Amino acid sequence: MFVTIEPSHQFSWDDYDSWEAYNESISQKFLEEWTGGPILEELLEPIQGVEMDSVWMTDAIKCPPEGGIDDQTRNEEFSHCKKYLQEEIEQVDPDVIVGLGKNACLRTLSALDVEQNRISTAKDCGRIFDTNPPVVISPHWSYGWLSRSTNDAWGGEWHATHSHLKDSYSRNMEAVRSSIQSVRG
Repeated sequence: MFVTIEPSHQFSWDDYDSWEAYNESISQKFLEEWTGGPILEELLEPIQGVEMDSVWMTDAIKCPPEGGIDDQTRNEEFSHCKKYLQEEIEQVDPDVIVGLGKNACLRTLSALDVEQNRISTAKDCGRIFDTNPPVVISPHWSYGWLSRSTNDAWGGEWHATHSHLKDSYSRNMEAVRSSIQSVRG
């Protein structure tokens, strides 16, 4: 199971009659239309026995954010959504959960009744929490854009001022991959 912070796309829960229907839709878009699909394939390809159709995608917060909403407001929304994430984890019963980004990790741990105040996805990347199921810390998918070309309109300035992060991309991918393999046995 991969948990991101919140859907970045607009949708209506009325369009889905089950978690499975939502997951099928989000996974298809993720793999075919969004940046994260190729990154996920790169991450999982070397892991024996893990196929793309066995991956479950979800969001810690179930509704798309309105523009400009700060983390504190999103934390209040998560207090409402927490029970849905708990229910989803219980029903899916994953071998391992990969939290994508700091807030997704913190919210996933909270759903598993583990209170953790601070996580640094750069420093803690690949860390495994001894929870049931285990939680692995990973940078968010947007971090993967460092492996793509940028231009002045998209990512160029940030890339120029944070070029050191490009070097850590493959190390982070390997740390997350190794942790998933370790948990799966």
